Formats: sequence, structure tokens, C-alpha cells
Amino acid sequence: AIPDKKNDNNVGVKFYDNSKYHSKGFTVWTTHTAKYSKWTKIMVPSNQLPKDFNWKHINKISFINYWPGKYYLDDIQFLRHNRIYQTFEFQSRNGSTKDEYGWIWNEGDECSFSSKGEPVNEGEYSWKLISKKNWGGTGIQSEHKKFIETSNKNENQSFWHVDLNPDFNKQLVFWIYAEPQNQEDHSVGVQFFDNDNHFTEENKVMVWTKENAKYKQWTRLVIPFAQLPKTLNLNDINKIQFQIYHPGIYYFDNIFTTGEIPKINSDAIKEKMLTWKSAEDCNSPHNLIWYNLEYRSRNINSSWSLIYRGPNTYYKIDKTQEGFYRLRLEKINGLYDSIPYFSQWSNIIELNN
Repeated sequence: AIPDKKNDNNVGVKFYDNSKYHSKGFTVWTTHTAKYSKWTKIMVPSNQLPKDFNWKHINKISFINYWPGKYYLDDIQFLRHNRIYQTFEFQSRNGSTKDEYGWIWNEGDECSFSSKGEPVNEGEYSWKLISKKNWGGTGIQSEHKKFIETSNKNENQSFWHVDLNPDFNKQLVFWIYAEPQNQEDHSVGVQFFDNDNHFTEENKVMVWTKENAKYKQWTRLVIPFAQLPKTLNLNDINKIQFQIYHPGIYYFDNIFTTGEIPKINSDAIKEKMLTWKSAEDCNSPHNLIWYNLEYRSRNINSSWSLIYRGPNTYYKIDKTQEGFYRLRLEKINGLYDSIPYFSQWSNIIELNN
């Protein structure tokens, strides 16, 4: 984006189908902003459009920019990614403040974005909580909006109506870097509020992680949706909060809801083999399952590179490939649509010769 005003701006995306929105279309203004004179990857979640929009029969898409200038578009795709709840990359949303990302509830506690040199799982920033008493915590607002039916057509997008898409996703996943004062590993409490039966503090849903956050290292923790009561409306979540018992400093990052996440078998690496289990629904005649395996050397300036993409559940390691490996699942359900799903990356495995 190169607007004449030399500023960052939201982009209007107008979708047309071959049904109700064939002639007038439906416009969504992106939550993230296009950076001035830089390529910017911007996403429009499907739930920012009305439920009666016909995704199977899209007629065309148009892009709207308010300011005069030059604009370049490239690589437009439809993908079924993990549902982002929050990544804390506030620079992606020009003009936003920390109060639009999270809050504390214990007087005297502090929360903010991480500073330079502090732990970050991915990207440039994480969310930092300084808990000074027992039972501290932080609430987190959704990163993206959702379309809701209102009488005011100019206010039909909301951060407080979140669809975690339980038809495709099976768990909430988040990363935490824990520095409790007692220097021990601990579980984390996750509080769910919806806009239905569990809206208030008294009737919220509270679940503790089965695994512990490791002291002074990034830990990926999971809350399976199967652990949550059926009365919780996962299609209309109001907010999510994290509770910590012990005082200390805690960093949160990359909060998603996801489908299946593959796991590399760490035992097989002794035989210079990487193996993993087949995807849960790999035997369905309608599913095309591929695995993406990436490698990164120990060089501090190295980046991840794809070394295998295919249906096998194993990979023979070359003796020269000392370093790190990670895996993700790529799935296309040909019975319903041809939009691929990409899982989160697996656990990282290190090979030492």
C-alpha cells in the first residue's frame, strides 16, 4: 500500500456470491492494517460475513481503499487455518492500545506487551503479566471481530462475540513462559465466558490444564473442548481469561483453537528415522492427507525449510541433517470443499549426530 498520505490503513474487502449477495455484495473492513510501502499479509475470517453468505458459490471479490494512492495485490487464497484468538502483534493493528488486548483483575498487578529482549514465542511481542499476589490473572480480548445481527448496520462487527468453530476445531492451545517466584512448574487455569449461559463471573467455565507450565521455558498447553460442558456456547464466546495461583512474571503468546496437531515420535530418532501417527481421519475416502516436514539447522541465522511433503508417516534422516525438525498436517476434504486445512506445528525434535 502506497497511499498519498503515507499512512497505514485498513482495507475494505467486498464479497459477492451467486445468491443473496449477488448484486450488492457484503463489505468487511479488515481489523489489521496494510503497512505503508510494505507487503502486508491480511486475513478476513469467514465469520465476519453473515451466515447466509454462500461460500460455495462466490461470484467475485473487490478491494476498497479509502485514500488515493497506489495499491498492489498478490497471492489471494482461501485457507482453513487454526482459529486465531490472540497473537499480541499490536503493530498489525494501527492505533490500537494495550487495553484492547487484555486486562488484570488483582489491584497492583500489571499487564502489557513484552519489551525488547523479553520472551516471545513467535513474532515480535508476547503478553506480559506481573502477578504480585496469589490468584492473579489476565483477561484477553479476541484479535478478530465476528459478524453479529444488529439493528445498526454500521455496528455489526464485534470483538466480544467469538466463534471458536468447534465443528472443525477440537481444543484451545496457548503458549506460556512462566517465571513464578517459587521457581516450580504449575498448571494454568483457563476461564471461558460466553454470551449465553456462562456470561457472568458466577457461572463462568473454569478448567485447569492437565500439564504444567515449565519454569523459564515456553510450554504449549491445551484445553480439549471435550473437557468443557455442553452448555458452553463455543460459537459465541465473550472472552477468555487465564488464572495463575503463584505470584511471578508470566508471558502468554499465540492463543489459537485448532484441530488435530501431529506429534513426532522422539524414540525413532535414535535410528535416524522420524515417524509420526496417521491423522485421525486418514482412512476416510474423501480426505487427502499430506504431512509437511520442515528442517532448521543450528545456525543462528537459519530459517525453517520444507524437506518433505507427502502421505508417508516416516522420514529417513540424512546423516548430515543435524538440527531441528517440526511437522504439520495438511488436509483436504474433497467431499465438502477443496479448501485445505493446515494444523499447528508439532513438537520440535532435535537431532544430534
